[in-house]
Amino acid sequence: MKKIALLLTTALIPAFMQAQVDLAYPVGDARGGAVMGIATGWEAIGINPSNLGWAENHAVTISLFNLGVNAQSTGLSMKTINNLMRNRNDSSSGSVYVQNILGAEKGMNLFADVNWLAGSFRVNPLGGTFAVNIRDRLVSNTQAGPQAEQVFNNNNDLTDAQVLNLLNGSNFTVYHYREYNLSFGRELFVWNKDSKLTYTPNTVQSKDNKNDSGTVKIFGGLGVRYITGLAYANAQIMNQSLYGNYCISSSYTAAPFPRAPGHGFGTDIGLSAFYLKWKFGISVTDIGFIKWKQNYATVGDTSLSQLGNDFNSFINNTQPNFAKGNDFTIALPAKLRMGANYTINKHFSASADAAIPLNNVVANLPGPYIALAGQVNLNSILVFDLGFAEAQEYGLAMPVSMQLGFGKRVHMALGTNDLLTLLGGVHNPSMSFAFGLVRVDIK
Repeated sequence: MKKIALLLTTALIPAFMQAQVDLAYPVGDARGGAVMGIATGWEAIGINPSNLGWAENHAVTISLFNLGVNAQSTGLSMKTINNLMRNRNDSSSGSVYVQNILGAEKGMNLFADVNWLAGSFRVNPLGGTFAVNIRDRLVSNTQAGPQAEQVFNNNNDLTDAQVLNLLNGSNFTVYHYREYNLSFGRELFVWNKDSKLTYTPNTVQSKDNKNDSGTVKIFGGLGVRYITGLAYANAQIMNQSLYGNYCISSSYTAAPFPRAPGHGFGTDIGLSAFYLKWKFGISVTDIGFIKWKQNYATVGDTSLSQLGNDFNSFINNTQPNFAKGNDFTIALPAKLRMGANYTINKHFSASADAAIPLNNVVANLPGPYIALAGQVNLNSILVFDLGFAEAQEYGLAMPVSMQLGFGKRVHMALGTNDLLTLLGGVHNPSMSFAFGLVRVDIK
């Protein structure tokens, strides 16, 4: 039975390995929490593709390995994590802290975003910039039942029925998909105070974005993505029975292109404008879906011993008592984004962002997200971003990030969406981490 408990622990407690809810932005989106008015190059993907039309985009930008992770639970805090680490060899104490995190209201939300390769390149004849990236996204929600801790804090061997009874009320959802993104943005119109709206010809404009003359420049952008769904699983335990369905690639661990049971498409669309020292933007992102095939489901399955002894068969869709189900579709976490940025001088600027979820899916924000941030740029050697953000179910947060420049071309970045939680605050039950290995800019 201990083997079964270990298996369930692996399935129900991925919280310390990955992270969620679209506050786990990649590095570009950890910058003080307000990025609509500062994201350029490939960082504009998923934020506002019209930013790719700005003349301040580099001729070429290449980036390798950007990671963003976030974990959220009303029972999550640095104190709980520290106690769990100190008592990791004590199953009695450890299970209590795990229960506090996973057994909290709505359980634990998790998100991980890995940007393997990204780049952008300006195409002067088209008057704009293209951006591409390949990234993996993992989303999870775990809810432990009120007695779940007893499964992992019991020195006696338990029967299958007892395990299912103690886990009653537990549920788990996770999916992992890969995106292949292509975005393009360009200047569309120029609007002078004394003239009509004029279409911009196919040429990249001057890098003077101050527009002191009062001219309004309007930019547009479009992003498309092809999606491969690599794994989906949903399980819940009720009335001493395990109910669930799953779709997992038979070559899940194969790299870099495993056969995928899920396929889908997504779209981003955006507009932005310059006026004097102001930038404004609005976009709708993640409009799309993933359709999952090769779906397998089980109803009333209590054969936990078979599951524990033959996990490879479970992964390969041959576990007994699992019957093939219907195909199904899940929506991407669509959001409406709005933002503004004011440039004080070449070293200082201030930004404000708002993001509003447009659907109710596990990966989306639980409610409106609002952020205010300041950016300090010390000649590209050090770029520091600090802000304050508020979101439903998250409370007040302090996003902060730092970018280090090695010369004027090579950069690395580090950030978090809430410094206060990492410092021991318990007001905001969210922990996140963002890291960018290397970015190379070519003028």
